[in-house]
Amino acid sequence: MSQGNKTSDNNDRLLVLGQQLRKAREAHAYSVAEVAERLFLNSNQVNDIEEAQYQRLPAEVFVKGYLRAYAKLLDIDPEQIVNQYQPPQVAAPLPEPVAEPEPPKKP
Repeated sequence: MSQGNKTSDNNDRLLVLGQQLRKAREAHAYSVAEVAERLFLNSNQVNDIEEAQYQRLPAEVFVKGYLRAYAKLLDIDPEQIVNQYQPPQVAAPLPEPVAEPEPPKKP
């Protein structure tokens, strides 16, 4: 499987996770603002979770905490939700070119 397919599969999985949380929130008749207030987040962060825009959120450790808290609020097994989360695949930056050392100068 190529790297492109892995990235696409992971992005699809993250979108499904966000949709699952949104549907559960709607089933509980919670608004985004209510969820944000209960989780001590802002509405944009809740929307980012539901829309799988994890790159807009803080570090991965915080995202996992948000997901765990969101799942508990919605009566979903938190570990199931966290286990579905895979950090978005980001291309690794290219290494900086290394300058060749200058040859020693002759006196």
